[in-house]
Amino acid sequence: MTNLALLLLMLLGVASFSQGNEDICSLPIEVGPCRSRIRAWGFNPKTGQCINFVYGGCGGNANRFKHRRACERACLKSSPSTKD
Repeated sequence: MTNLALLLLMLLGVASFSQGNEDICSLPIEVGPCRSRIRAWGFNPKTGQCINFVYGGCGGNANRFKHRRACERACLKSSPSTKD
């Protein structure tokens, strides 16, 4: 019985993590109000691709990744190129 409860908790955790990624990936890419010029990657839900953009360094939202590969892992269903 304990193993069944543990398995159920693990499945719920995976399901909520997956849902969280879908929510992040549906957010618009936001540069933010600051003026730093930090290279970042964000998922464009209209094109279905991860794109490079310049992040201002503050504000914005969670649709921001340090590397293209991280964006693709979080937001794409299939495994695309690994070019950063």
